[in-house]
Formats: sequence, C-alpha cells, structure tokens
Amino acid sequence: MLLTALSAGLLLSAYLSDIFTKKNTAQSIGRPNILILSFCSLKNEYLPVYGNIQKGMAPNLKKFNNQSYVFTNTSNPTPWTNININLWPKNSLFFKKNGYRHIGYNPSGSRIFFKIPKMPFSITKKTSLPPEQEGGEHITNWHHNVKDSFSKLKRLIKEQQNYATPFFLTTHIKYMHYPFIDIYNKEVLSYASLNKQEKHFLNNPPLHSSFFYQLLFGKSKTFHFKKNLSSLQQLYTKNFSQLTDRSFVKKWKNSINYKLELKIIKKLYAAKLKFLDFQLKDILNLLNISKLQKNTVIILVGDHGEAMMEHGHILHSTHLYEEFTKFPLVIKLPKSSLKKPVKLSTFTTPISLKYIIEKLVQKKITEKNFVDKVKKINKNHNDLTFIRSCDYSSMGVRTANYKLIYNIASNTKQFFNLNTDLLEKHNLYNQNLPITVSLEQKLFDVFLNRQENRRTNRACSHY
Repeated sequence: MLLTALSAGLLLSAYLSDIFTKKNTAQSIGRPNILILSFCSLKNEYLPVYGNIQKGMAPNLKKFNNQSYVFTNTSNPTPWTNININLWPKNSLFFKKNGYRHIGYNPSGSRIFFKIPKMPFSITKKTSLPPEQEGGEHITNWHHNVKDSFSKLKRLIKEQQNYATPFFLTTHIKYMHYPFIDIYNKEVLSYASLNKQEKHFLNNPPLHSSFFYQLLFGKSKTFHFKKNLSSLQQLYTKNFSQLTDRSFVKKWKNSINYKLELKIIKKLYAAKLKFLDFQLKDILNLLNISKLQKNTVIILVGDHGEAMMEHGHILHSTHLYEEFTKFPLVIKLPKSSLKKPVKLSTFTTPISLKYIIEKLVQKKITEKNFVDKVKKINKNHNDLTFIRSCDYSSMGVRTANYKLIYNIASNTKQFFNLNTDLLEKHNLYNQNLPITVSLEQKLFDVFLNRQENRRTNRACSHY
C-alpha cells in the first residue's frame, strides 16, 4: 500500500512537472533571449560611443554600439559593486514564470563561485544545490585567465542554439577590476601606445615612485606586508586600502615623476581595454552569424567607474564623484535596424535597468517604442538614488541633474549641478538653493536615521 502511494505520488509529480514545463515552453515562445555582458571598472570616456579619448579605441565595441541604444546619464548607488546583484529579481520567479533557462546566478539569488586556477582574489564557495538548480555556470574572470573565460562563454552561447526555450545569461567580466595587475603581460603591452621615454621608464622599476611601483606590482617598494595574512583576499584588500589612502596619494602627486606616471597609467588602462575588446570580437561575431541574433537582446553594462586623479583620487570604492559611480550601458535589440547609436539622457540606475529587462521579456518594449517606454520606466522608478562610499565615509543623493555629497569624516558638503558642471568642478552648496535643501532632507531621512534603503542593498560586496 505504501509502495502504491509512493508510485502515485511520483506519477503525480511527473505529471505536474510535465504540465509546468509545457506551460513554460508555451509562454516562452517568441520571447527574446537576454544576454548580459557586465564589465568591471569601465570608464565611459574610454568607450567609442561616449567620445573616447583615443582614436581607434575598441573597434569591436564601436561596431556593436552603432546598432544600439546608449544611456548617457547613469549612476550606481556605490562605487564598488557587481551590477548583476541589483538586476536579479528575488528567487528568479519572474524568469521562471516566463519559461526562461537561467545561466549565471542560481535561482535562489545567491552566487555560485567556480574555482578558477590562479584567480588571486576570490573565494570559492561550495553549494549543496543539485546541478539542475544552480542555474548553470557563473561566468567571471580575473587577470590571468581572461581567454579561458571567453572560450567558456563562447561555448555556452553556441550551446543555446540547441534549445527551444529562451535563456537569460549573466556574466560579469572582471578583467578591468584591478586594471594594473599583470600589466607586464607582453600581449597586453603590445596594445599600449607608449613612446620611447615611457617604455624606458616603465621597464626600470628603480625609477618608479613608491605609489606607482605598488600600483603595478601589488606590493610595497619599501616594505612587504606581514606574512601572516590568512588569504590572498586579505593581501589584495590591504594593498587596495593603501593605494586609496589620501595621504599616500597626495605624496605621490607631489613626487617628481607624477605627471609621467599618471600618463602611463592612463595608457596602460587603455591597453587593457583594447585587449579586452579583441577578446570580445569572437563573441560578437558569433552572435551576428548564428540564429541567436534574430532573437537575442544584448546588454553591455558596467558596474562602476575608475578614478584617475580627476578629483585627486585613484581606483574606486572610496568616493562618490561621477568617475566612481557612472557606468556604461548599451542595449542592442534583436534584428536592430539602427544605423547609428541612439543616445538617451534619461537618468538610469540598476533598479530601472531591472524593469527595462522585465518589459523586454514581456515583449512590451520594441524598437518602435523603446525610447518612450524607457523614459516612462525611469520616471516611475528612478527619480533619484541614494549613494554611499563603501566605508560609509561619504553619502549622498543623485538625481538626473543634481548631486549632493556629505563627507562624514571631514563634515563637508558638496552640491553639483550636473547640467552645467558634469566634471563636478564647482561646489554650489553654500548658495543655499531650494533643491539643495530638499535633497539634504532626503539624505538625512534615509541615512542618518538609519532607515533601510533597498537601492544600496548588497552593494560594495567582494563578489
């Protein structure tokens, strides 16, 4: 009798599973694939569509951008975060209900890390979830294995042509996260447009300032970190903390070779971006020649910026200026008929991007109504966002046109009109404008009263 009951239960379970599968398949017919290519530490001004500072920079991305919608007014709540964290709806129920197969983050919303050889600064987590519930492979890469990661991504994209149901594929490409580690890779250096003087200086570490040396080699020129650090993650965090220390940066700025070193730093960053663009060539070509191009939305997005002394700071995570929080966002629709990029200045954050993706899945956004629909979404969900540095030393409010920053450590406040001062050179806080008072009240209500703000949840994570 017990066996009969168990058999009946298994049959019912299989029947319901079959119904659910058929229902999802029926629901998913005609729905587009969603491919998110998320990149770490990209500066907008280095990308072709945002007016890159070097001619011929990233030609493969430029070709992709020509058929896309480009968002020019973006802000992340923090200057160090994986943007996919903000995109993922709770428990993936939205995508499940619409018949999607998810590749990347697992359905529970937590992240699966796969151990990659020579990945210096990540932690590998084990999971008890069975493979079919893990949502497939999480694509990430660091400095030593970027080619392997792109090969893996290329293989996964090819495999999707064998399925009838659409996919939602997320990837976070961390190659630029710490842009100067492994810079002596000959292949990467071949993309650097260094002159004779710059090459000579780069190849002679004794000439380097302490800051420049530590930036390139990940260790101090004058002393070594304690050997009792328990992990490479701690070593990385220690090194990063020193490089973002204000007194250390100020000392570097006053050093004799500061201008030359900063110039080299910018060229090395550009070289790694060129190398990254070359790795993307096969991926973008594959999407163009396969049947996936007819039904795949491609979203190219950054997570945060990278400071290069615009306001006396370098790297990321520590401050809230535009070079820290602004991120690139480009969306290409299936069968795009665009001949040149369409730029949208509507204010966009990861929260509104999540809603844009949902509308794309529901087929409520098309090429004909894209601009109007996106503007409506941003108006409904994105009038402002609260921002903070990872150590909570700075907090602020960002709207489409204005930014208020409160530096707790120095007890100073800054207010910028981004319409007329996008580079944030003129602090208008002392002018006591009405908008300043309004934003300041919002800031105090949220942060200083310790109210929970969902827009900054899970940010500044060491993914």
